[in-house]
Amino acid sequence: MPPAAAAKRKAKPLAATSPSPVKKNAKTTAPAASNDDASALSVQQQCFLQALLSRGIVESEDAEALYREIVEDDAANEFTRFWGEIAVALKFLDLDIRTGKFEGDGKTYMAVVNQGTTEVAKLATRMTPAEIALFRVAMLEILRDDSSAERGIDFMSALNSTELQLTQDASTQDGATQMTQLEKQTQTVQKMSKVVKDAALNDLVAERWLERVDDGRRLTLGPRSFLELREFILAQAPERARARWDKLL
Repeated sequence: MPPAAAAKRKAKPLAATSPSPVKKNAKTTAPAASNDDASALSVQQQCFLQALLSRGIVESEDAEALYREIVEDDAANEFTRFWGEIAVALKFLDLDIRTGKFEGDGKTYMAVVNQGTTEVAKLATRMTPAEIALFRVAMLEILRDDSSAERGIDFMSALNSTELQLTQDASTQDGATQMTQLEKQTQTVQKMSKVVKDAALNDLVAERWLERVDDGRRLTLGPRSFLELREFILAQAPERARARWDKLL
């Protein structure tokens, strides 16, 4: 892709601090586009895509501000079309752009997501197998019941995976296979030292897969998890949490 400097005007970094309040009706899907629209991205669209990919996840209002910087256009109603054309072009690579409101802070986020056929394939490729296993174990423990989904799980329990009580969905046909996979992942996590687990969990928090709450003592799912693993989370979530999250995602 052309470097960001090729854009009409150099894009400013996305704000690291809290932006303006989020607008209502946060759930957004990419608009339809013709084959001609999807055949090639403009330099400005490539610049915007590079910014999204480099940051992993951004607040939607920051993304819109970046769009205005790149295209030098104050017509906010064109923003959805702008990124929608990018999303259409990305479908060839099993990628998409998603937006959704995060319950934890009430803000709307945007990210490029992987729509691969397996949930593990949707995780960030920069993760090691051990980090993926740790995230999977923590995520399923968070989704264990409505209490853990709402309050999160104890951070120290996440460091000591022997305390986690994984659940098996016996109603699914491949339940036994799924449990075997989880057992293997749990064994992988148990072999990690607490120092390594602590570093991995901190990385997952920094990349917004997980969130620290209750003064850092507990872990919940972060906005990136909801964007990247939306279908899986809603399928695995307990009843009250599923009903609540379904309205936001």
